[in-house]
Amino acid sequence: MPSLEPSLDENQFGCRPGRSTTHALIAIQHKWLQTLDNKGSVRALFVDFRKAFNIVNHNILFTKLKNFKTSHCLLKWFASYLLHRCQRVRVGSRVSSWKTLCGSMPQGSRLGPLSFIVMIDD
Repeated sequence: MPSLEPSLDENQFGCRPGRSTTHALIAIQHKWLQTLDNKGSVRALFVDFRKAFNIVNHNILFTKLKNFKTSHCLLKWFASYLLHRCQRVRVGSRVSSWKTLCGSMPQGSRLGPLSFIVMIDD
């Protein structure tokens, strides 16, 4: 995160230390009120990235991480974390078969949200 933080858009509040949805709401309300005070108009579009972690393309992610000047060593480590991952689901005593993940992020990981904000940063 320290190597990415300076390059991220200042309006990205999710998954960043010291920022929250409350900060995002305050910032957008301030911007809207400032615009209205200057006789401007306000339009808003809200997007819900449904299943966002399932649509992370690893090739695009690594290209973007390279553009952030991420070190080669860190990129190799991250690739080893993502490649050949499998998951299964357990409900009670029943367990599904293993499924290989392709182009997605492990759910519940600390790297998942960070990867997603890198993906949407542009």
